[in-house]
Amino acid sequence: MKKYLFFLAFCTLALNLNEINAQWIQTTGPKYGYVESIVATGGNIFAGTWNGGLFFSTDNGTSWTRTSLNQGSPIMTLAVDDSGKIFAGTWSGEVFVSANGGTNWSLTSLASPSPVMTLLVVNGGSIFAGTYNDGIFISSNSGASWNQVNTGLTRTSVLSLVTSNGNLFAGTNGAGVFLSTNSGASWTQTNLTCSAPIMALAVSGGNIFAGTNGAGVFLSTNSGGYWTTINNGLTNNEVWSIAITGNNIFAGTNGSGVFLSTNDGTSWAPVNRGLTDYYLDALCVDGDNIFAGTYDSDALWKRPLSEMITGVEDNRKIPISFELKQNYPNPFNPSTIITYSISTASKVTLDVYDILGQKMAALINEQEVAGNHTAVFDGSRLASGIYFYRLQAGSFTRTLKMILVK
Repeated sequence: MKKYLFFLAFCTLALNLNEINAQWIQTTGPKYGYVESIVATGGNIFAGTWNGGLFFSTDNGTSWTRTSLNQGSPIMTLAVDDSGKIFAGTWSGEVFVSANGGTNWSLTSLASPSPVMTLLVVNGGSIFAGTYNDGIFISSNSGASWNQVNTGLTRTSVLSLVTSNGNLFAGTNGAGVFLSTNSGASWTQTNLTCSAPIMALAVSGGNIFAGTNGAGVFLSTNSGGYWTTINNGLTNNEVWSIAITGNNIFAGTNGSGVFLSTNDGTSWAPVNRGLTDYYLDALCVDGDNIFAGTYDSDALWKRPLSEMITGVEDNRKIPISFELKQNYPNPFNPSTIITYSISTASKVTLDVYDILGQKMAALINEQEVAGNHTAVFDGSRLASGIYFYRLQAGSFTRTLKMILVK
């Protein structure tokens, strides 16, 4: 009987530890300025920082090592070619290359006095570099030589590059998106001519997504011939980064964290559980995980994709009703898990109050999709006693009691 009780307790503990981990987790580094760029190659994650150079992790972010690429200039962009060479573009206008997994780096011949904001490797090995003032450069020999390719560009401040169906797209700072059908020899302006900077470009199948600093996300389904805004559910129009896996689109915003669309941008939902820094500079999908580089916390965050893309926020089946469950453990010290279910997409608030009715913590305050959700309440800063937690989701409201014992 005792063995059975022990096994049951162990399984319950393991279940709740998994629930706690169903959120963004801050990795141990880098710690030298906020993360500007992320790329994955050969099982390793590389992260470029604002003032600490380039770091890499061989264990999915558990530990980080500083590379020899530490020139004192921010690493703005990273790219990898088919041979495994890694390219790094800097704020000082340089492009470095490593042919041995980041151990050694050499300076390419790019001579731009303007920051390198984006790098793109296309089939065949050509490398394109978009700069903040000098337009676009191309190298066909791993950076040994570069040629400027700005014909047709009416704005030479290029913040993002992407390739789709053999065409090139360039996102500019103030003149929208440009298209090249001849490997950059000439450019024409698409009908996406918004003045908001095009911070990110990404491709999913035949769809092209453009994230802007002020106008949200645009979508083109016909190779840039026409663009439409797709901001339903997106509460922040400053989208600085986009990452795609399959049909799932992640958008990193400047101030509202990460949003996910599982229907090609038709609608968006926030996926921020555990994230304490909502200012996103970079997103990168690697295997089963997504990594996020943030601005304020100088940190790289990690989360399993399965927690979000299987129904968003760990929803394994859609519940038939709204429900707030008793927290576990209860009594607790210092943290406890609160589980709740919502049957339809709703604006959700989950708050904690003391016995006098004063709000002590706001755990959730966002639009959430239908499903089963969890939140972790940390009472380490509160005194022992009785507290109440209240869930409001649509017209549903329920309050339950919990006990903190120190």
